[in-house]
Amino acid sequence: MKDRYTYQAFEIEDVERRENYTFVYNPYDQSVEMYNTSRKVGKQLKTRHTKNFPFEQETAYKYFKHLYNKATGMKVHPFYFLGWVHPDTIEPLVEIKKNRHMKEIKDATQTKQVLREKHKEICGSIKDYKLRKLFRKNTYIAGGAIASLIRGEKPKDYDIFFKDKETLNQTIKYYANGHNARYSNTNHDNTIVAFKTDSNEVKLMLSREYVASDEENNEYMNPIVFSNRAITLPKGFQIIMQVDDDVSILESFDYVHTMCAYYPYGNKLFVKEEALRAIQENQLIYNLQASNPVGSAKRLLRFLGRGWEVNNKEHLKLLKAVKYNTTSLHFKHEDDEYIF
Repeated sequence: MKDRYTYQAFEIEDVERRENYTFVYNPYDQSVEMYNTSRKVGKQLKTRHTKNFPFEQETAYKYFKHLYNKATGMKVHPFYFLGWVHPDTIEPLVEIKKNRHMKEIKDATQTKQVLREKHKEICGSIKDYKLRKLFRKNTYIAGGAIASLIRGEKPKDYDIFFKDKETLNQTIKYYANGHNARYSNTNHDNTIVAFKTDSNEVKLMLSREYVASDEENNEYMNPIVFSNRAITLPKGFQIIMQVDDDVSILESFDYVHTMCAYYPYGNKLFVKEEALRAIQENQLIYNLQASNPVGSAKRLLRFLGRGWEVNNKEHLKLLKAVKYNTTSLHFKHEDDEYIF
């Protein structure tokens, strides 16, 4: 299995001492940390090197690679290589892949009740009966709103995602046509054009984002913003024009604590285990698979203003992503490359 964490942390067992140790390479501050991860200890930092690396190694990368070779290359030694692990949670990557690292939260009755009522509210605002029925069944809420509710806070907005293309297509046409009908007898050129692509997707033809002016009469749940990414409604609803019938969509969210999804059709709430941990610890953890690091940097300030905290490691991760505008960890280290 190859992903951004495959060669960043590994765990070994000291057979003689009956203890487990995990070595973590951090490409952002060029450090190598060693943790005692024995069951009786949990996770205890033993050593941390940022320079003057042991075994006459010049860089953190070479030191980490040397430790790996030492742990796996000796025929007779007291160390047993257990496998690659997640550098933050120290959990085996194989297990993370197997269970998708998701957890269904069944005891969050109040959170699910709020989300269900909000979903019913937006469904009830759709006047087209057939679309309302499709919308109720084939949409779900995901993102930071769920994290806010778990924290006991009022969400800023609710992001609505789609499980199928047809429901999304009909929803885009419904709001575009309704908007155009309201302006059909006016002198303002506020027409929103919806068109179908070769891949049978309905898109909005926008040269720039449309934002309703204060003078416009925005009745209950009429769109106030049209963009290429979303349709924004009053009361904090955002219809995200994206289709994914699987919780894997959470992997693209920029901060780990937002990796949550609520499916009203079945009343099920899913939260990534690392997301729940981030929420409980009030920590911002940047997701390297996010596609817009500049936007994430802007959102960082908003989260900090709402009481979230960010440590130096996560801040450096985001700064690196903004600088290189990439989600890859293939950083060069002299004559070596990080992936080996």
